[in-house]
Amino acid sequence: ALETAAGRRALSKAYGLFAAALAFLVVVIALAAQLGLNETVIAFLVIAFALVTSAVIGVGARTLSLTEFYVAGRGVSAGFNGMATAAAFLSGGGLATIVGAFFAGTAAGLAVTAGWTIGFVLLAVLVAPYYRKSGAVTLPDFLAVRYGNPLLRVAGVVVLLVSSFALLPAAIAAASAIVRFFLHMRPDVSLAVVVATLLLSSLAGGMRAVTFVAGAQVILVLLAMVVPATLFSAESFALPLPQLTYGFALDANAGSDAIGLLAGRGAPLGDLSGVNLLALAATLALAVVSLPHVVARSGTATGMASARRSVAWALAIVAAVTVTAPAIAAFARSAILDNVVGVGLDELPVWFFAFGRAGLIETCGVAAASAADIGTTCGAGTVINGLDASQVAVSGEALVLGFADLVGLPYVGSAPIAAGLRAAALSTAGAGLGAVTAALGHDVYARMVNRRATAGRRLIVSRLALIAAVALAAAIAATAPGEAIAFAVYTPALAASGFFPPLILGLWWERTTWLGALAGMVAGFAFALFYILAERAGVPSGFAVAALVSLVGPRPSENRLAVLAAIRRPNRDPILEDHAA
Repeated sequence: ALETAAGRRALSKAYGLFAAALAFLVVVIALAAQLGLNETVIAFLVIAFALVTSAVIGVGARTLSLTEFYVAGRGVSAGFNGMATAAAFLSGGGLATIVGAFFAGTAAGLAVTAGWTIGFVLLAVLVAPYYRKSGAVTLPDFLAVRYGNPLLRVAGVVVLLVSSFALLPAAIAAASAIVRFFLHMRPDVSLAVVVATLLLSSLAGGMRAVTFVAGAQVILVLLAMVVPATLFSAESFALPLPQLTYGFALDANAGSDAIGLLAGRGAPLGDLSGVNLLALAATLALAVVSLPHVVARSGTATGMASARRSVAWALAIVAAVTVTAPAIAAFARSAILDNVVGVGLDELPVWFFAFGRAGLIETCGVAAASAADIGTTCGAGTVINGLDASQVAVSGEALVLGFADLVGLPYVGSAPIAAGLRAAALSTAGAGLGAVTAALGHDVYARMVNRRATAGRRLIVSRLALIAAVALAAAIAATAPGEAIAFAVYTPALAASGFFPPLILGLWWERTTWLGALAGMVAGFAFALFYILAERAGVPSGFAVAALVSLVGPRPSENRLAVLAAIRRPNRDPILEDHAA
């Protein structure tokens, strides 16, 4: 059990064994690769190990307890909760975003890094401990507790479903694409594998299972990001610290023409400068505080102090990724300049066309599917003289997913990267699925439809809702994967516009009324949804409307003020209760 020290020690040993087993598997496969082991077999062994592990952990964490299913029994220690929080945040698209940002330019990379860092600091200081103290199960549940009006729960459910569910098709599509690309599966088979893994790792145990699985997934993510860059750094510069050696790659690239970054994949990073960079950083910071599946992790901690420490642990894990991302971007840029730019079309590396056919690399605005296509679209001169840097554009996914190929590491280095990105995508999918399931089972069914429902019936409804959500998300991922990924890019702005004003004002301005909070939610969310690219205006409009309506209406009742005071107090308080039960 997570609640006991012995249980946490056992879990630590289990994660340690998992990391050791993974490392041992990679070493053995590397040795086998030297003897001629097929590349597809290599990828299958590593990815299958990760998939089976997630499924086994998820089934093993099954539970019949409502509190365990919704909030992991509120007994997750700070360290493990931090791992789960980081896993929920670091989706495959997020990893591609940070690397792509540094590839696009130092300013863009620093804007994303600053946004993530500030967001986690705000979450730790302003929200996490008080969310945990409230006993809420979901963000809509918290708003209902704070403001005492059911309309806040209804509005919160709408915002949550849009912002959290939108991540599911994108995450499933991304994980399916990774499995299909490396294992050469048919699209329907890879999609079925991903969906089956997601169901097995979440259906039986809910948030308890997602927590356990996330611990293993974040290990895969760290190995995928840190190990290949470290190996390349040691091989090229005789120092296994890519965070220090990537400066040599930057110096080598100085003065070279810029290689383009495909816009709209992972984050809108094209042509950002000045105010736009500030807006990007602010949006990401507010999104960290407002994303329902990230905030919900605070509710699984053992207490207020543990909730705050868990965010600090999450920030440490995210920092390990962000300090490595500039190195990956610099090494990848150097490799592309050396192996692609100015090289005859018949001498271009195999990976260039492989990622081109996948739509992850373009030349002259068209997917780089073959040398003939490049010659047709970019002109006959490229056949002999090669491509200019300005004619090449790559996606963040290609930089991360294909890093081992780009820099010339053995193929065995690509398989852990694929497993890590697949784990990142599914960890976010699992966390988002947990938020959606809790909202439908707890907020909609147990609080709106049938308040007298037994715990068993609520569990059944929650699991049926989970299956329905996965089925719908899988259908969208199968029919419109590009649209799903494109819309998911803007869900942070939607979550921030809908949740940040009533959340922050509700905690830190006593004068905020339920009507003001509701008006702010509707105004901010509607504005951001209507102008899906206008992240800069959604949050301010929500704050302005919430404050104005609160000021012109009657003051909050003494009962509502007592609830707010109880949420802020660090000690246990009888005015609050565990809302999962």
